[in-house]
Amino acid sequence: MRGLGAALLRRRLASGLGVAGILMGLDQLLKTWILDVVMNPPRVLEITPFFNLVLVWNRG
Repeated sequence: MRGLGAALLRRRLASGLGVAGILMGLDQLLKTWILDVVMNPPRVLEITPFFNLVLVWNRG
């Protein structure tokens, strides 16, 4: 019983780390796409009359 629990824990940990890695990669791809395609040149995207997307840089 003890070996089965350890194997299940390792499998779940590996699955979780795999999903986390995939999500991190997708996040970086999306950021690159936003910078290179959507916000090139930098501009204000009006989504609704009260919600705009503006590219800003946090230099702090």
